[in-house]
Amino acid sequence: MPPKKRGRAESAAEDATLKKDASATAAAASTGSNDPLIAGFEALMFYEGKMGNRYAGVAYNKVVKALRDYPTVIASGAEVKNLAGVGKASVEKIDELLSTGKLKKIEEFEGIYGPIPDEMKAALSATTSTAKSSGKGKAGAAKSTASTKSAPLKGTPMSAAIKKRVKTAAGEIEEKYKVDELKALLRSNGQTTTGAKAELVTRCAEGSVMGRIPSCPMCSGGKLKFDGATGIYKCPGFMDDDQFMPCFFKGADITRTGWEF
Repeated sequence: MPPKKRGRAESAAEDATLKKDASATAAAASTGSNDPLIAGFEALMFYEGKMGNRYAGVAYNKVVKALRDYPTVIASGAEVKNLAGVGKASVEKIDELLSTGKLKKIEEFEGIYGPIPDEMKAALSATTSTAKSSGKGKAGAAKSTASTKSAPLKGTPMSAAIKKRVKTAAGEIEEKYKVDELKALLRSNGQTTTGAKAELVTRCAEGSVMGRIPSCPMCSGGKLKFDGATGIYKCPGFMDDDQFMPCFFKGADITRTGWEF
């Protein structure tokens, strides 16, 4: 039986599909990695964090994790549609990124908040390279090192004057508050409440002098940790119900808000 002849409309539709698939494949091949996809969803996490949409940030964080863990270069959204955390809307965004190299949603956010600051771009770049460094072998380590060097982070370490003020505040706070009161104080300021009394005192003292540390601007769910020696903030990730959601955010340009006693 001879093959059925394709109609003009059917033929045009199939040709369009082939062109779209070819375009997506070419876009993926040109980068040789899934970094552009990861960066796109990390940017969405950043903007959703600016808007205070924690659950949207959590959802995008799941997509980022899935993309990081994917073993090969992604050529289409359909390829990853069954991965945990990757829903229909994310599949469409992946296809949009692959075919156009940008996201309309990010452009809308830029119209409201402006472009992502250079400091945050460096942080997002460092995030991607940190994820790569978990790979095995010398090649993976070399690739990670090269990527990290292209976007160095420079924080502002605590000055001697700030350290002196923190030390003075710590002495006053340690004398005035008990452990349960310190935890209540930290909780009311949205800070981490775990650790021994000395850690709680230091955290409250730093907060009273330098201000409250905000939630992670990328994943929205993690609580940033500050390293006074380097001036760098890092996100350790967070628990979403019973599932741990990793986050590799590193940044220096973090705005703190007033501490409340």
